[in-house]
Amino acid sequence: MTSPVGATPGYPQYRRASPSLLVLAALGACGGDDKSSSSAAHFDESACPFVVDASQVQGTTMRCGVLYTPEVHASASNYIQVPVLIFKGRNTTLPPMVNLSGGPGQSWADLGLDKITAGDTQSFPMDVVFIEQRGSGLSRPRLDCPAQGSQESDANFATRCESDLRAQGVNVTAYSIQEMADDVATFQSVLGYPKIVLDGVSYGTAWGLQILRAHSSIVSSAILDSVVNPAIPVFSASASATDAAFSAAFSACASNNSCNSAYGDIKSKMTAALASLKAKPLTVAGSTTTYTDGAMFGDAVSVLAFAPDLLPRLIGAITTATTNGSGTLLYDSDINAITGGDTQAISGRAVGQTISVLCTDNQFVTLSQVQSDLASVNPAFSTYLDQSGFIPICQAWKYQQRSMSEYSAVTSSVTTLLVSGSFDPLTSPVWAQQASTTLSKGYWVEFPGLGHDEGASTNSCPQNILSRFLSSPGAPDTSCVQSMSVAFAAPSNPVTVVVDAQRGVRLPATQAAPLSLAQSGFLYQQMAMRSRIESLVGRRHIQRRMAELMRLPR
Repeated sequence: MTSPVGATPGYPQYRRASPSLLVLAALGACGGDDKSSSSAAHFDESACPFVVDASQVQGTTMRCGVLYTPEVHASASNYIQVPVLIFKGRNTTLPPMVNLSGGPGQSWADLGLDKITAGDTQSFPMDVVFIEQRGSGLSRPRLDCPAQGSQESDANFATRCESDLRAQGVNVTAYSIQEMADDVATFQSVLGYPKIVLDGVSYGTAWGLQILRAHSSIVSSAILDSVVNPAIPVFSASASATDAAFSAAFSACASNNSCNSAYGDIKSKMTAALASLKAKPLTVAGSTTTYTDGAMFGDAVSVLAFAPDLLPRLIGAITTATTNGSGTLLYDSDINAITGGDTQAISGRAVGQTISVLCTDNQFVTLSQVQSDLASVNPAFSTYLDQSGFIPICQAWKYQQRSMSEYSAVTSSVTTLLVSGSFDPLTSPVWAQQASTTLSKGYWVEFPGLGHDEGASTNSCPQNILSRFLSSPGAPDTSCVQSMSVAFAAPSNPVTVVVDAQRGVRLPATQAAPLSLAQSGFLYQQMAMRSRIESLVGRRHIQRRMAELMRLPR
């Protein structure tokens, strides 16, 4: 079993150096093996930063190490370290599948790669690749921020963090989706793969689309699941996207006899429950956790994203608790499995990386555009969907300046499957549909009644469509979509379920770093929500994709 970063002497800490010094350092770590005689960009396999299953053998069942990639690809004078893990498949002539994580800022390090055995990977038809996002996770440098003062504004915190990173020699403007796309192209070139297959989920789809924009020639095919469209800035589009998903679910329940009979008007009940919780929070049964209106809305988003059929049951449970005078919230175990606190997910977040990437993505968004989007949503939800807090943060952050043309619709002739769920509150199906129109071989499929991350669905229709595309990329047979129906779970008897603070898997102490944000601020709330959701997305996506790969014909 390999050791994590911090316990591996051969995994050097990030430092400023000329390309020649970096090459010499790498050669020393590799025992003099000349890995790069013509270029400073190279892959160093002398140390594996990831924790892997004990059955995995370096060079035999896997390749694991550090990609040295230019910090700024347009002027390759400084190099940074991006960890890469490659599980070796049975057919080395097939293009490898490159997994693109979400976020921005999601690390693969704590999402279950250590549970994948050599027996699993030997069933894969092709190599399967996991690349860390630059500046986050196990990458070096890692854009961590100092602790935020309890009374410090998010904008002042961003200014101080950015200044602190610059003092360490980090070029914060180099941490953008454009440079991340170039990292993947550097990986493809250094490792010598003629072509690669992209597999992106959530924010990883924006990363994938940027790769298609800048490096289509290296991509054989792509799967983009729950699409973030780089041409649609999320700061000025996410509020209406989330609101539209709730509206679709409310309408579906109202038109479904069994749902309407069992739960009644869930839209009105959710509105009333939010108002009640704002005035008088509940206590989660079996704990001392205070349950506020913000907590309810966050839980409702999570449930709609990952188990839409449970949304009426969630609203029903909270309505009961706010009207019976008990002051205590009882959840059933199904809901708790989605909303239960993954308190560990947030600990690995590199806040500076997330800010840098998000601000670059949304650099042309104005406060009036954010407010205009917010004005279109259900007034009862607007407080929880307000993204305007990002504007002063980004004004304080010196992110990468790019031209407006670099945020236009992506054009490519690569065969690409884009999939969406009609109830997805995180990535609107409209974003995927619009992205597909400029991809000449782009095929968009919307699955009714599903939420976020279609690849993790247990429904046979998306499973079959994705598996067939993996096996033979091309226009999908979508006939099964017509037979899919929207269903909601029946009421259940809630039970006392103690919030399990250990549900998430904490990174080893040598890998984890505290988020260190003032817990009452906008930035903390945004990062906490993103981290919890992305952790669930990443784990489910890996589990499902690995299972699909093992089932593909030999």
